[in-house]
This record gives sequence, structure tokens and C-alpha cells, in this order.
Amino acid sequence: MPTLYGINLSLHIVAGAVSLLTVAIPLLVKKGGRLHRRAGWTFTIAMAVVAVTGLILAGFWFAMPLQVKPMPPEATVEALARRARGLRLTAPFFVLLSCMTGYAMWMGIATARRIDARWPRGLFVTAILACALGVFAIGVGYGQWVFVIFGAVGSVASARDLWRLTDPAPTGQERVITHLRAMLGGATAAFTAFTVQTAGRLTDDPWLTVVVWTAPMILGATTTRLFVRRLRRPATGGFTA
Repeated sequence: MPTLYGINLSLHIVAGAVSLLTVAIPLLVKKGGRLHRRAGWTFTIAMAVVAVTGLILAGFWFAMPLQVKPMPPEATVEALARRARGLRLTAPFFVLLSCMTGYAMWMGIATARRIDARWPRGLFVTAILACALGVFAIGVGYGQWVFVIFGAVGSVASARDLWRLTDPAPTGQERVITHLRAMLGGATAAFTAFTVQTAGRLTDDPWLTVVVWTAPMILGATTTRLFVRRLRRPATGGFTA
């Protein structure tokens, strides 16, 4: 089983690296052109692999934490218990990020290709809402403010999406903007997972950890806002509806 974990982890890391290397290309090149489409599909497929392998990783962490992330033989019983509890508490958070990533990729594709995505969207959003509420509850119960923040944000965002489920599909420039928001949302979720893993190895300071965990969300929201503003300028190009 640890071998399967290692293979899955390697796929997750490679796909994550590909997505991080390709995310900027569709944003900067001519919209609708060959390079935009090829880089966009490369990014989308990589992100889909990240989402699926992320779910599997979370399953391993919850089911067999000490087998896939063993501690030294001299570790105390208390240390082993803390490691197991920490991984099991973190697993729902990564399930939430994986669901958000998969949802974002689906919405990006469905919007660009004018697919009626209401039923898949409803399933995705319901799953995200359940995960977000669970993460929020874990955060409150164990005093983990990062989980409280992400659980609250995920709950509000998914509840809003459920409320808007029957809205008409976007057209024209709004369709392009919806596509952009979805893709950048997926990138934000994936980058958050990356920084969480990195921060866990670099610092134990709780407040610095909060900053590192929330920075991708702030950066992603700011980047999305800037590109949406740029698309809404009259002189700005984009692919036509």
C-alpha cells in the first residue's frame, strides 16, 4: 500500500508542477488561439490529475497515516498519536481543495464549450458545501483558525453557487469572465495545497502558518480581479461568443 501511495504522490507532484508552469500561458497569449487552447488543455488535464490524486492522498492520510508517513522508531506514543491525529484532521481539508479544483476545471470547460453544467455543478457544489462545513467544524472544535477560515469561505461560496444554480448561462464577455474565474479558482486551490505542504516543513509558528495558508487565496482573488477588470475594458480583446 505505501508503494501505491508513493506512485500517487509522484503523479500528484508532477501534475502540480505542470499546472504551475502552464497556468500563466493562457492568461497572457491571444485568447482562442492555438497556443491558448493547447496550454489551456495541458493546464486543465494536469489540474484534473492533481484533484484526483489529491483525493487519494487524503484517503491514505485518513485511513493509514502512520504507514504512509512513518515516524522514527524512537518516537513516543504521544508523538505517534499527534502525527496520526494531525493527518486525519488535515485529510478533509485536502478533500475540500481537491473538490474545489475539480469543480473549477469542470466549470471552466463547460463554460468555454457552452455545456449545460447545472446537474454536475449541483453535485460538485453540494460536495464542496459538505466538505467545507466539515472543515469549519473541525477548525472550531480543535481551535484551528486556518480550517475555520477556509471552511467559512468554502461554505459561503458554495452556498452562493447553489443559490445561483438556475441562473441563465453567461453569454458574450461574461462567458469569458466566468471561464477565467473558474480556471484561476482551480489554480488558487492547487497553489494553496502546495504552500500548505511547504509551510508545514518550514515553520511551526501558528500565525505564520495562517499567513502562508491564506496568501494564495488573497493572491488568486487579486489576480482574478485584475484580469476581469482588464477583460471588461472596451479596448481589450478576447474570443467572441
